Amino acid sequence: MRRLWQSRTPVFDGAKRSGHLETQASTNEAYWNSSMPNKKPRVATPPVETAGAWEVRRRSAPASVIANLSRIPGVGPSIAADLYLLGVREVAELRGRNAESLYAKLCREVGGHVDRCALYVFRCAVYFASESKPDPELLKWWNWKDAR
Repeated sequence: MRRLWQSRTPVFDGAKRSGHLETQASTNEAYWNSSMPNKKPRVATPPVETAGAWEVRRRSAPASVIANLSRIPGVGPSIAADLYLLGVREVAELRGRNAESLYAKLCREVGGHVDRCALYVFRCAVYFASESKPDPELLKWWNWKDAR
């Protein structure tokens, strides 16, 4: 499969074949290391996996529960895993729940601040679970933002 940059700009393709970009990168690294006598040489370090305990727990959520909760508009696998870890196993369990308390519990469990968009998604999810014929406009999580 040809990539877009291969079909429209052969300059990059030629540079890649000739090894020019790799040579330039090593030259830049050598320049940096030689021109900065008081600095330690820069060494490329591989990225470190820094998943917190919450991220590790998220991965333990069963796929069937994730699939069921993902039926809620605006809820993807990540938020579905959060809901699972907050004790929600089915969409119907959200009926009558307080979205603000779910959000506060999520912040406590994570051990820090969670983006407020999660609260908006929780509000939308509670609405979806509570209404038999929900308004399509209210099934968009961004319509559940705080009033200004």
